[in-house]
Amino acid sequence: MFKTFQIFILLFYTSLIAQTNEPNFFIYQAYKFESSEDESSNMRMFLKQETDSIQFELKYANNASYFYPIYKIDNSQEFKISLHDVFRKSQGEFFVDYQLKKTQNMKDLNGRRVIIEYDFDEIEWEMTNKTEIVNGRLCKIAVNRRYETGLNGPKEIVTVVWIDESYATDIAPFGLVGLHGLIVKVNFNNNYEVILSDISSIKNPKLKELKGNNRISLTEYYAEIERLNKERRERKGGLVL
Repeated sequence: MFKTFQIFILLFYTSLIAQTNEPNFFIYQAYKFESSEDESSNMRMFLKQETDSIQFELKYANNASYFYPIYKIDNSQEFKISLHDVFRKSQGEFFVDYQLKKTQNMKDLNGRRVIIEYDFDEIEWEMTNKTEIVNGRLCKIAVNRRYETGLNGPKEIVTVVWIDESYATDIAPFGLVGLHGLIVKVNFNNNYEVILSDISSIKNPKLKELKGNNRISLTEYYAEIERLNKERRERKGGLVL
């Protein structure tokens, strides 16, 4: 009887150690393309020179994840626009519930904090026949396309992801849900490229729940972006996040 109890305790702690050592912390680095529509000759003098990358972190636990940007202290006296900060704010923070298949994205929208809520099937993916090795992982390539009317008229917004479908857990940075496996690389409309740089295990990862009463749907968010872009065209200037 005592030996049976010992075996039970051993199996329990072996299982606990295995759970503890399971990767649950993912670091992504975002790099800006040098040539971008944001860097027109008229705007370049107002933009800060960005030479580093942006770090994003994803914590995974209990079938949920929290994804967020890391901000660095800027001690420079340069009063210029940081496109890194614009990108961070435009993405915001994400809480994903993989069991309920729901995503929450908290960001600032025209000066107010909102939480955008959407289901996994609201993001439509086109799976291509292309594959590529990224960081030693064989990845399939998927594409999401949507359209909006920007400052210069209608434009296509293209998000391309490289995903390792052999990975057992679904890991979706930036709320790019609806795919199976580990997203290793993301290209945002040839503006920013994001690459997975590190995977590790941390004890008891605490996920930050997104709190706030100002909640809107993804459809409502895109409608608001269209309205703000219309105002922007009428003003012929200004940034809309």
